[in-house]
Amino acid sequence: FDERLVQTLDTLLEPKLQAASRGSNGGGACAHFFDAVVASGVVGVEKPSPLIFQRALLECGLCTEATGLHIGDSFKRDVCGAAAVNWQPVLIDPKGEEGS
Repeated sequence: FDERLVQTLDTLLEPKLQAASRGSNGGGACAHFFDAVVASGVVGVEKPSPLIFQRALLECGLCTEATGLHIGDSFKRDVCGAAAVNWQPVLIDPKGEEGS
């Protein structure tokens, strides 16, 4: 993870983030910021599948119709996946590699 992400999350008084998905590494250095971590390598589905976003909600004790905020670095997987389930997507692309 980019160290700036960890620093930003450290500054939040009470994180509102509930779940994250990141390969099969269980959230890595950022895992302690989340109530639940949903890893595609463990769940068996990958973004942009709606199932991974719905699983994140279930892991947090929320219904699958709830909405969320998803922060990611891939337009196709993160932005399109989150938007498909009515979540608010945020693209972090400091190098401008993902386009728009």
